[in-house]
Amino acid sequence: MGRDGTYRVEVLTVSFPDNPYYLQQVPEEIERVMAGIEAYMSIRKHVSNEGLSFVEDEDDQLLEEKDFLEDLWVRIQDLSSHGWKLNSVPKPHLSFEAQLIDGKSHDFAPVSCPAQPALPSAQSVIGKQKHDAELKYPQRIRRLNIFPANKTEDLQPMDRFVMEEYLLDVLFHLNGCRKECAFYMVGLSVPFRYEYIMAEAIFSQLLLLPNPPLKPIYYTLVIIDLCKALPRAFPAVVAGAVRVLFEKIAIMDMECRTRLILWFAHHLSNFQFIWPWDEWACVMDLPKWAPQRLFVQEVLDREIRLSYWEKVKQSIDIAPALEALLPPKGGPNFKYDGGEGTDQSDEQRLSPNSRRW
Repeated sequence: MGRDGTYRVEVLTVSFPDNPYYLQQVPEEIERVMAGIEAYMSIRKHVSNEGLSFVEDEDDQLLEEKDFLEDLWVRIQDLSSHGWKLNSVPKPHLSFEAQLIDGKSHDFAPVSCPAQPALPSAQSVIGKQKHDAELKYPQRIRRLNIFPANKTEDLQPMDRFVMEEYLLDVLFHLNGCRKECAFYMVGLSVPFRYEYIMAEAIFSQLLLLPNPPLKPIYYTLVIIDLCKALPRAFPAVVAGAVRVLFEKIAIMDMECRTRLILWFAHHLSNFQFIWPWDEWACVMDLPKWAPQRLFVQEVLDREIRLSYWEKVKQSIDIAPALEALLPPKGGPNFKYDGGEGTDQSDEQRLSPNSRRW
């Protein structure tokens, strides 16, 4: 019981037999497993991740936040109330429905977990076991809620969780193969659209604290390829996510803010720096230290590093007021160029830059 991560995986392994015939034939077994999980959840200690949250919102602190396992248990209970039917799980067994109904059942030997040795009451030992369990069974996602619920309101709560697991499987197992990753992410065999879930899953990984699971450049390239693979759908979803995150930039963690700046500048550099900057021209009315104004300023500065001053200046012509946020225009600085009509030192006269051909 005390090894939260290990016990969690064992429980989830036995509580998802996606076989309707098994559920129909042995419902008492499923009820026994559900009762055991409920008993464990009633005595389990709540795990707080406030220190690793993406944003700090005073209004959200008034609400009781569920941790990962509590949220998953609520989804499992909802799935149980709907007869264990999921639209996100393929059903290849339907082609063999008659054979499965008439088929003979086979009993398997019971699966027993290794016996837990007696542990001392020292908190350090328990903490080490929990740490080892989290390394072996890491939490794969800490959800960043960007879009309103009505974007995915037709999905069951467990369908959302399964879709996130699909997307994370593709991201993790195709790490380094950006084009293949985007190809499989847009080709999931589900009967509904999931662009918003896909965007939230990627941004949740990119902004995950304390560190993203994979290199940030990998998520950047995957987003670019997804925009090219779904040109009529995904770019608008990404733009909507940027707008929502921009509104929350003042309460966003500084590390997440920096990652968002680096990603956004790199992303725009692959799409000709096109962005409706006039929507953010209002930041010029804010103080110089305002987070939203600093965000725009940092993005423009990073864009110049990826391109050149005139190109970025041209991209913000629709919002000329933002030109004040651009860094000074750089140019050549010849150390020994004294200029015309001025006295030159011996070094300046000997320098090739000072000679007039």
